[in-house]
Amino acid sequence: MIRASFLRLPTIITKQWTVQVEKTYTYCYLNGVPLRNSDDALLVNWCELTVTTTDGKVTYHNSFATSYPLRDENVA
Repeated sequence: MIRASFLRLPTIITKQWTVQVEKTYTYCYLNGVPLRNSDDALLVNWCELTVTTTDGKVTYHNSFATSYPLRDENVA
């Protein structure tokens, strides 16, 4: 995903150990994002999750839209 460099998204980072490795979970989110480029577009709340290992390898990446309001307390 390409993001504008001037846009600072709320970001939450957590770390968890699996059986063998430590994984870092990075959540970026934004509320009130238009679903399309029009004046009558539906506004959604967007979240992206990236999971990486300690050597920087991305093991999972996904994003989704929801109507549920996202906050630091409930996104991770």
